[in-house]
Amino acid sequence: MYNMCERLFKAVYNDKQRRKAMAKNRYKLREFNPDDLIPLLKLIWDTIDVCYRPVYSDEAITHWEDEHNETEILKDASEGIILIVELEDKIIGTGTLLAERIKRVYVDPALQGRGLGKMIMAELEKRAGDNGLKEIRLYASVPAKKFYDAIGYNTYSESFLEVKGKRLNYYNMDKEL
Repeated sequence: MYNMCERLFKAVYNDKQRRKAMAKNRYKLREFNPDDLIPLLKLIWDTIDVCYRPVYSDEAITHWEDEHNETEILKDASEGIILIVELEDKIIGTGTLLAERIKRVYVDPALQGRGLGKMIMAELEKRAGDNGLKEIRLYASVPAKKFYDAIGYNTYSESFLEVKGKRLNYYNMDKEL
């Protein structure tokens, strides 16, 4: 019985590793270019709508969507690094490094849980370290906190914004590189 369980575990593990390697080769990680702006906004707004709606009020969601606009993205691209993850020429993930802060990390909700967020964060952290940073900071939404906890971020404070009389809770997090 033990040998059969061990063989089954190895088969499942090897298949999972094989699928992971195949999937990794399909994803393209690159830097943002201005032609990405509209599809990137769509990814961000769609992800906010799907992932934040169970947690935040309509006013908070509108605030998040308004905060991530064309002007801010282009400004961040000129001052920092915006990474794009593509699958078959479709933008499915993004993350931004601006000085010592990571922001705007989003992955298509249908593709979450496949390591794309970790891939984005690893590259942003690597680039931060390459720029001489010893620590990185970010603001985490309520739905994203669990993800950041899992990859080693520390919550150093909880905070909120008042948005049209409603609370928009978030976490201040950091990580030593």
